[in-house]
Amino acid sequence: MVLSLNTIDDFTTLVPHLIYFRAKLAEISFTVATKILFLRLPSNLRELSLSTWSIEYANGDLWKTVLSSKFSHLKHFHLIISLDQIPHNYVTASHADLDNIVKSFNQSKYFLDHHWNVLINVNEHDRLKLVLHTVPYPIENFQTTLYDIRRCTSSPLTIKSAYRYVSKLNLVLHNDLASLSNDNNEYRYFSNVEQFSLYSNLMNDCRQFQSIEYFKNLKNIVNLSNITLLNCPEDTRQYPIELINLLLNHIPKLKSLIVPYRLYTCLKTQSIYNLKSLTLIFTIYSSISPPATRMRHLLTSHQILTNELILELIQTSLSLYSELQTLTLIVRDLDSFDNQFSEWLKTKILIEKNILYDLLIMFINQTHITKFDILPNEILLEIFEYLPTVNIFETFFYLNQRYNRLLLSIRLRIDLLNISKQIFDYYNYFLFPIASQCIISLRCEDIFDRLIHHIHLSNFISLEYLTITNIKKTTLQYIIPHLKKFPNLIYLNLQISNELINNNELYFEESMPSIEKCILNFNKRIIIEGDHCYSNLKYLTINQYHINDLLSFLHIYTPQLHHLTITLNDDYNSIKLLPKIENKHNLETLIIKECRIPFDRIEQLILISLPYLKRLHINAIGIGYADGRQWERLLSTYFPCLIKFILHTTFPDIDASTPNLRTQLLKTFETKYFLSHDWYFAFLHHPSSPMIDLFSLPLPSNKIDVSLYDTYIEKTINNINIFENVNELTLYLRNSNENLKLPQSCFSNVKNLILISRFQHNERLPRMLLVDISHLVRFSNLESIEFIENNFPSSMLILLDYTTKLKSLSMSFFNLIQMTKTLSDQHVCQQLTKLIKHLKIT
Repeated sequence: MVLSLNTIDDFTTLVPHLIYFRAKLAEISFTVATKILFLRLPSNLRELSLSTWSIEYANGDLWKTVLSSKFSHLKHFHLIISLDQIPHNYVTASHADLDNIVKSFNQSKYFLDHHWNVLINVNEHDRLKLVLHTVPYPIENFQTTLYDIRRCTSSPLTIKSAYRYVSKLNLVLHNDLASLSNDNNEYRYFSNVEQFSLYSNLMNDCRQFQSIEYFKNLKNIVNLSNITLLNCPEDTRQYPIELINLLLNHIPKLKSLIVPYRLYTCLKTQSIYNLKSLTLIFTIYSSISPPATRMRHLLTSHQILTNELILELIQTSLSLYSELQTLTLIVRDLDSFDNQFSEWLKTKILIEKNILYDLLIMFINQTHITKFDILPNEILLEIFEYLPTVNIFETFFYLNQRYNRLLLSIRLRIDLLNISKQIFDYYNYFLFPIASQCIISLRCEDIFDRLIHHIHLSNFISLEYLTITNIKKTTLQYIIPHLKKFPNLIYLNLQISNELINNNELYFEESMPSIEKCILNFNKRIIIEGDHCYSNLKYLTINQYHINDLLSFLHIYTPQLHHLTITLNDDYNSIKLLPKIENKHNLETLIIKECRIPFDRIEQLILISLPYLKRLHINAIGIGYADGRQWERLLSTYFPCLIKFILHTTFPDIDASTPNLRTQLLKTFETKYFLSHDWYFAFLHHPSSPMIDLFSLPLPSNKIDVSLYDTYIEKTINNINIFENVNELTLYLRNSNENLKLPQSCFSNVKNLILISRFQHNERLPRMLLVDISHLVRFSNLESIEFIENNFPSSMLILLDYTTKLKSLSMSFFNLIQMTKTLSDQHVCQQLTKLIKHLKIT
């Protein structure tokens, strides 16, 4: 991490709520890091983690000054200092010397109070000569040696638990051994190692290595029972064969092995028959046998990969390891003589073995391998998550076998809505034929008969999510039988087109055992038939279902349903009705939309049979739903678990034509029962509409129609933003003797404003019209405005000066000419040019 004094900004300004910070600091002094980094971090930091290669950071006094003065809320402090050389001015010959290095931490009251201790490990034989770290060791990777470790004196319990987070352990083998039995301070224990790597510094004959003694001590320090990967990555170094065989015999969960081939030939493979991944490392590749490489006199035959050896390894590995999934051959270098692979090799693997392959070449001291190719698959998959599927396949497919296999392992999500014909053709003629089995999600529209003649749904065997909009009758009949062919389908969303409005009924009788969420927006009465059960269905949205059938349907077809959104049908047809069932259902959420069925039928046929309901949302028409006494009796008697009740009912204004009648109705909702549940309600009415609205607060809908001056609201609570959910407002404009009745800034979240003029031709317009609108609507939040009808003030477009986020404008040609003075008003025209991206002229 390289920081510049000229470019760094104050983190307190950039990320004021930052609570976790982790950084690697290479060649930055502690003084500079304090000035440009530590002191600029937000003071509310909770966790600070740093790793560095500078011994300057091994000073507890400096850390105490920074941490105590700046970060009073700090809970976790992690520090790692790793050095490949011990500084000349540091004496590390004894435990006392090491204690002296870390005493500024371990003897400081500040660090003791926070339980932040440090350990220091020193071994001149290791590749990392000195490692200082806080306890416990904070990351998963740790490198050390088994012998000759010197560390500062700490309690055995502290040392034993210091490495509990290490899951990737690297041990370095070296010749000069001092028995652990002579080291009374070896208390380390690595309990959770999953990946174990051995690096070799051995210079003498490995046959003299004390493998049994080493393994005995190794078992006391490392828990071998959790290891799944053993890695011996150095093909030019020696490994003690007896030690490796001992390890293989005592790692019960081993699934992956990485070794040089010359070591592999000496292993007892019967102990690793459960391997799933085997990686063999070679030094040189030769396309002919015997090897023709210029380095053949410097290497053993087991360090050279040949074509015949590749075929032999494929054959023997398949017979030796019944569970093997991946065989990887790594070549460390290529001799210039062998700069291409022979066609014979490709032919043998593809034709005789029928195996997909990819030979990985690791170039050393060469630059013609791309940085992108070095990235591991996990990183590439993460990158692909942010790119469109078409772009990924166009760019990477057919580059090599690795990318091909990687792309065909991705779970693809395909969205065909609003795409060009060119992109659809790419999906249809290239991607679908090779990757249909990878598609888990498909969104499309039923246009141009694509779902019948082009998209073969039966090939999408892995499909989990399916959405089809604007679906036609012929397509629906074609698709429904295919649904049972998707064993993994958990989400289905079918939106019908207007073509089906002449059909009275729709039948649905397909079995979908895995379905969990289903939306059937058919706008016609649906009849569910068959003897199957949607046992996993948790969420259902369905239109025009018969009210008499609902409870029976829930018990017979959806016993585990938790959330139901429905519009109900009350057209009686005795032939089609299901048998009546009296049992209760476990439904938790019920949303009834556009309900025109009388209150008493809804109550008797549905509501009294749902005792476990937690959320009830009803949008209905009729004065019968505006009686709080009926609701209180129903809710308090039959819904003991109810925690949320939302009501929106609309009824003709003649049913409550006077303020007194409306007040009486509202008082039925102003009882102890409703108030104790924090359920509040309001009436809204205005002369431009013949209907009156009664709704829960805040208004559940995101749209509303009101009149600017004579809209009246009566409510059961005052201190609440009634319209906080409204983002689309239709405002009727007319002359009135009344002042504004609506609360100021009540539509502060509106983004889409529709203005409907009710002014007459030559009628005198309100002088404060724009000001009055601004009292209700926050202009700075508006993204679209629509003018309907004519007879607006010619100065209406002045509001463009205040609508900084406006992008869309719709108006008649007459209004455009009038408000821009036949396009001669330079300021208004400039504002239109600057702001408007979508202009609709009617």
